[in-house]
Amino acid sequence: MMEEIKVIPPRPGACRICAARHRPEEPHDRDSLYYQVCFYMRHRRFPTWDDAMSHCSEEVKRDFLAELERRGKR
Repeated sequence: MMEEIKVIPPRPGACRICAARHRPEEPHDRDSLYYQVCFYMRHRRFPTWDDAMSHCSEEVKRDFLAELERRGKR
């Protein structure tokens, strides 16, 4: 039996992909439930930080990864 998951659209002004508020050049919020569910429904796996940063410049990726390392999250 397949269960259906429905999510409501992001609030106005939030990212249409992850439902968080961030600048377009910043990574999506990998921990956003909205992002996780939508990503899983499309790719049949949960997103990684690499997925969340795939649209970012190399400089933003480098800085963001360094901050994740500093916080012990990668």
